[in-house]
Amino acid sequence: MSSPAWKFIASATRPATADEVREVHRTATVRCNKGTSRRQTNCNPAVTNMACLFNIYTDPCEENDLSATNADIAMKMYNVLLRHRQFLIPQLNKPWDIAGADPAKFNDTWTCWLD
Repeated sequence: MSSPAWKFIASATRPATADEVREVHRTATVRCNKGTSRRQTNCNPAVTNMACLFNIYTDPCEENDLSATNADIAMKMYNVLLRHRQFLIPQLNKPWDIAGADPAKFNDTWTCWLD
């Protein structure tokens, strides 16, 4: 409730109650299987030079790679990824801060964490 987005929404409309916010957060949170029952995929195109394809509506935890059965779609998406990578600008001014970006540090919300 202290995020800039929340403050903007609260200023524009009737603010949601804390219970409403908790309910939206609970229903929007994806909970993946933890432990040994979770299947692992090796889907890092930068390493494998292969595309991975997931149905994020039915498989939000990305456990079932569909690229083998939908190779044409996977290849088209992979080619789009390659085209976009050509325009990336290397980050030169700051070191990577993967741990600092953890949404758990910000009430499970993705947010800017560096000035």
